This record gives sequence, C-alpha cells and structure tokens, in this order.
Amino acid sequence: MSGEFLHLIDRAIREAEELRARRQAGLDPGTVAQPEIAIRNLRALQGRTERGDLELPTQRPSLGLVRFIGEWAEGTNLMETVREIERRWREEARYAAHR
Repeated sequence: MSGEFLHLIDRAIREAEELRARRQAGLDPGTVAQPEIAIRNLRALQGRTERGDLELPTQRPSLGLVRFIGEWAEGTNLMETVREIERRWREEARYAAHR
C-alpha cells in the first residue's frame, strides 16, 4: 500500500483522537469507548499495512471500518476519511492485481 494510504490512516487516527477528546470534555454526545476502539483498530491497520500484512479485497470484501464507525460517527470528518481509506484499499488492491 502507498504512503497516501498510510497518511489517510494517520489522519483518521487524529480525527478519532479529536472526537474522543470532545466526548471526554462533554462537547460531543456519545461514549468515549467508541473512538477508543476506532483508534485501536486504526493503529492495528496501520501496523499491518507497514508490515505488508494487510489482506487484499480478494480475501475479504471490506475492512469493516465504515460499518463500525458509521454506527456512531456519521457526518464527521472521521467518517469521510474512513470511507476514503476503504476506497483507496480497494483501488490499490485492484492495481496490485494487474501488475
């Protein structure tokens, strides 16, 4: 996966951290646990990507981020970034399959 893919993951982690901070301060409805789980999952995705262990779409249809995060963060920057991560993952996998 490209550096752009890792950049998107970094951006999503920052956005999830910002959402967690807003929730901790009582500025955003919802629990702190949801962004914390997202941060943990995004960091795991980041590690798998850096190690080259990330599964391709032929092995699974989705990373599952949109479904999980969409349940509690629809309409946020985080949600838009996660959609872009999923789109880029499928796009880069298609490119790799045709090399």
